[in-house]
Amino acid sequence: MSVLSVITVVCLILTFTVCRQPQSKAKLAFKVPLLPFIPVISMFVNVYLMMQLDKGTWIRFAIWMMLGFIIYFGYGIRNSAEALLTKAGTYTPACTIKGEPMATEKEAFLHNTQNTTRDDNLEDS
Repeated sequence: MSVLSVITVVCLILTFTVCRQPQSKAKLAFKVPLLPFIPVISMFVNVYLMMQLDKGTWIRFAIWMMLGFIIYFGYGIRNSAEALLTKAGTYTPACTIKGEPMATEKEAFLHNTQNTTRDDNLEDS
């Protein structure tokens, strides 16, 4: 009985949270009908389907998620643009970053970020 009460309270909180989200009044070609109710029903259906999975599936899911997080964060920490800027202290040309050329967008982003920082420092002076 207490588990059912907790689930009911969680469902009510989720419903209230979804209903409190701001809604756009703009005229669009397509809008989801019954907006606060369809997402809430979808959440409940998905939670129900997840509860029907056996323990082995959850263990495999957890293992794959851990491996995915290790790969994602391990690669991202070593290869992030922020880390390169922090190490170099200034803008680094594309040809000197680990010997491989940067994408044009990334190079422009790094260049604009460095220019913005310089401009901010000049304004502060």
